[in-house]
Amino acid sequence: MNPQRTYYRLRRRTQKLQRAQWNAIVELLSRNGGRVSYTPEDDPEEAGMDDFPVKMLFFGKHENPCIALTDVFLDDDGKVRVNGINDKIEIPEKNYPADPEHYAGILDFIAIVLGYREYPPATPYFKRAKLCIEKSVRIIKQKALCFLGADPLSRAYRRARGCTDYGRAVAVIRKSGLIFSGYGDYEKTKDKSSAMGYAYYTVDGARENPCGITLVYTFRQTGHDSYVADKIVSIECNR
Repeated sequence: MNPQRTYYRLRRRTQKLQRAQWNAIVELLSRNGGRVSYTPEDDPEEAGMDDFPVKMLFFGKHENPCIALTDVFLDDDGKVRVNGINDKIEIPEKNYPADPEHYAGILDFIAIVLGYREYPPATPYFKRAKLCIEKSVRIIKQKALCFLGADPLSRAYRRARGCTDYGRAVAVIRKSGLIFSGYGDYEKTKDKSSAMGYAYYTVDGARENPCGITLVYTFRQTGHDSYVADKIVSIECNR
C-alpha cells in the first residue's frame, strides 16, 4: 500500500461526499422555507444539553465553542449558518458559518428534525435511568477494584498505614491519588503539645464523600506560639 496514494484517494472521496452533503442540505432547507429548527419536547427553559440531538465544535472570532444545534438556515447570500446553545455555559450562539467538516452533523440534524431518523429525546425518565445506570456501573467498578485491592483508597491505606510521621503519611496518600478534603482538632487546648488533630483525604476531594482516609496526629511546637503536625496516632480507612 502506498500511504501517499491512499491519502489522496481518501481525500478525493471526502471532498466528493462533502459536496453531496452540501447539495442535500441546501435542497432540504429550500424545501422547508430556508430554515429547519429544533425545540426540545420538554420546556426549553428546563431542557438540558442531552435534550438536543446534535452538538458540534464551531470556529468563532474569539473562541471555538461546542454548540448544541437549534437552527440551520440559509442566509441572504445562500450560505448555510447555524444557531444553537453553548454546551459549556449554556448561552445562545448565533450565525455561525458551516464549514465542510460540519456538513455530516448538520445533515444529521436536519434528518432528525424532519423525522428521517428516529431520535429519542432525553426525557426526565431516561435521564434518571441513565444516571442510575452510570452510578451502578461506577459502584460495581469501585467494588471490584476494592476487592482486588487496586482502588486508590485501598492502595493509599495499604501504603500509609505503616507511617508514623505525618509528613510522610501525607506524601504517600497524595501519591496514591487521594485529595485533601478537610481537617480539624479532636482536642482544642491552649497547649497543643497535648492536643490531637485530624486530616481527611478522599478520592475526589469532596467533604461530603464518606469514603476516605483519616489521619489522626499530634502536634509539635516549633516556636513560642506555633505548632505543626507531628506524629501519627492512627490511620482510619472509611468506606
